[in-house]
Amino acid sequence: MKKIISFFLIFLPLFVFSFLRDANYNVSYEVDSLRNLLIQTTVFISSQDLVFIRKNDSLFTGGYNASVTMLRKDKSPIKTFYSDSNIVFSNYQMTKRDSVIEECFEFPSDSMLSFLNIEVQDKNSSNVFNVLFETSNPVISKSGSYLYDVEFLYSHKKTYFSNDTIYAAVKSITIDSADYSINVIIQDIQKKVVYKKKFGKSASPEDTLFIYSNFYGGIYKITFELVRNKKKISTFYKSFTINFSFVHSEKEFTEMLSALSFIGKWDEVDKIRKAENKEREKIWNEFWLKQQTHPEISSNITCDEFLERYNYVNKNFSGFKKGFLTDFGRIFIMYGRPDEIERHPFDSDSKPYEIWYYWSLGYEFLFVDERGYGEYTLKNYMEQLR
Repeated sequence: MKKIISFFLIFLPLFVFSFLRDANYNVSYEVDSLRNLLIQTTVFISSQDLVFIRKNDSLFTGGYNASVTMLRKDKSPIKTFYSDSNIVFSNYQMTKRDSVIEECFEFPSDSMLSFLNIEVQDKNSSNVFNVLFETSNPVISKSGSYLYDVEFLYSHKKTYFSNDTIYAAVKSITIDSADYSINVIIQDIQKKVVYKKKFGKSASPEDTLFIYSNFYGGIYKITFELVRNKKKISTFYKSFTINFSFVHSEKEFTEMLSALSFIGKWDEVDKIRKAENKEREKIWNEFWLKQQTHPEISSNITCDEFLERYNYVNKNFSGFKKGFLTDFGRIFIMYGRPDEIERHPFDSDSKPYEIWYYWSLGYEFLFVDERGYGEYTLKNYMEQLR
């Protein structure tokens, strides 16, 4: 069948294992004349990575087995495509040339497809190349109009800072002059919708969308929906990363790190503390990216929760010292907003005190203003943790 369009996508691998050091791969899509989506996978292998065995005075033989496996969301296999290749060189010098061998697979996509796994095994050794990555298949509309690619402009590896504008070049095929629009939906790692907007669509095959928002740090999934006459007909998925908020002055860095030590694992926080100045931002982002899959390193508190608490206590509890250094601030950062606060500022038979109740945790924290200057001291912390 005649191919009507082809396009290329770059995938970030979730896992790579290789003793074939120069092996690489490329994945592209094609749509045939019946609107079927085809996946083209090309594996590049250097002949220098393969082991050749001498058969006689003039022949050296080698080879490899290659496979591409389509996997579902739970990584169970859908279908595997195989290739068995043999290579014969007429002399030893040819085995040491840096020749690139291309192994190509083309197969129809599957509606259940979520991951692709590529594996190459050298026949004469244990050398292997294995890569697993998540696919981003376009959904092809039977009506003939569809989205087929999205490119993030002016970004480094789809990474942004909190206040950056995201420029997305949305590429599509439309076959008529109907009323088209593009919906953009962004979800955080907990699948909470944090952004949703409808954009008008031009007659051009490429629309540049400007997405303004103040996202917290983390990994986000962005969905683009092509809408025709108010009916969704095609979708395309991407992901991007927002760097976590970071401070650059020595004073702010020290203060924020001190607050993080209330909730963070000591060894993880110490790793940030010991980082060189130029490495701080990188280590800080690595900590919060790791937290998304290992929430225990910050007592199950996400970066946005931590920053919200940190800013709140500095705004509301600062006095003789910064809010995060007060007992109010420390407990608020560790446990969040209390379920109930019982205040006694003017009792005649006691000093001013407050009781913060965390019913879901079973904690009641008692704070007393010993000197009458509004500086409350926590009195029963260890007792509550028994």
